[in-house]
Amino acid sequence: MSEPPETGLDARQAPRRFHSFHGAPEEIVAALRRERVLPVATDPITQFDPAVPDRDAAIRALELIATDVAPAPGRQARDRARARARRSVSAR
Repeated sequence: MSEPPETGLDARQAPRRFHSFHGAPEEIVAALRRERVLPVATDPITQFDPAVPDRDAAIRALELIATDVAPAPGRQARDRARARARRSVSAR
């Protein structure tokens, strides 16, 4: 098997190249606040660690994404604005 090409990035820098975040919810939210492409992202994808050992841990991971990460600043306001725009278009 051949070695992967040298990128010059360390293990923490490499995921950033693909706008990928990991860590505690507050670390992810802080990183999202600094993310320059988030305002133009149309379909953010989230997932939890697939190595989570049991059902309860998986449910807790999903809860953290839903309650602590997804409502990161700006996201709720943008979602409300989109909902208002859809309502005004459908009312016509």
